[in-house]
Amino acid sequence: WMTGAQRRIGLGSREGSQWLMSEVVPRGGEAARISSEYLFLAQQLGLKTDDFMPTLHLDPAAESRALEKLAGHGLAPGNYAVFAAFTTRPQKHWFNDAWQSLAPIVQEKTRLVPVLLGGPADKDAAERIAAGAPNIVNLVGQTRLDEAAAVVRHASALIGVDTGLTHMGIAFSIPTVAIFGSTCPYTDTQRGNAKVIWLGLPCSPCRRKPTCGGAWTCLRDITPERVMQELESVIGQTA
Repeated sequence: WMTGAQRRIGLGSREGSQWLMSEVVPRGGEAARISSEYLFLAQQLGLKTDDFMPTLHLDPAAESRALEKLAGHGLAPGNYAVFAAFTTRPQKHWFNDAWQSLAPIVQEKTRLVPVLLGGPADKDAAERIAAGAPNIVNLVGQTRLDEAAAVVRHASALIGVDTGLTHMGIAFSIPTVAIFGSTCPYTDTQRGNAKVIWLGLPCSPCRRKPTCGGAWTCLRDITPERVMQELESVIGQTA
């Protein structure tokens, strides 16, 4: 409503944002398909959605800054893999020791340098991960969001939890492995070079109400070896 638009159309939500809309469309679509709820919204507006893939566009200035930051660590487009390890809730995080174990495996198997991305609030956790994996390049807290997007765009692979950077990897058609636990996964990514790992335990998705007392079994039982196996299956695949 602050836009002044006479028509404000959107999906109903648990957060209550529908009160700001003039027209609310009940959620629909295929639960397992990425972006399906937004495609459903577009369909309700009479738009054609048969062959739709999300696309992101980079700001050239942000892209230039990102490439400079990569070059400062001896990195060039295509010779690194992004680790998108951070998000807003602990029940969505994979474990620090798992990232530490995965880093040398990725470098050995793919010859790609692992690059950690995240925001300022993630710096302490990133330093703990990097302390146990000296081959990681830690850019957490050093990029703006548009610069982080450029880093993702020029990566050869991305591994991440349920967070925005992981979804960027899929949107940019980067070979991507997404690690899901407590949240409802989009197991159908609509891309041949993107895989979602989700164990489907009886307690998941618990969303914001975990019942495991902090064990996070849905994530602990996902091993670095399993993640590497899925990464090898998507590298070289077309979108």
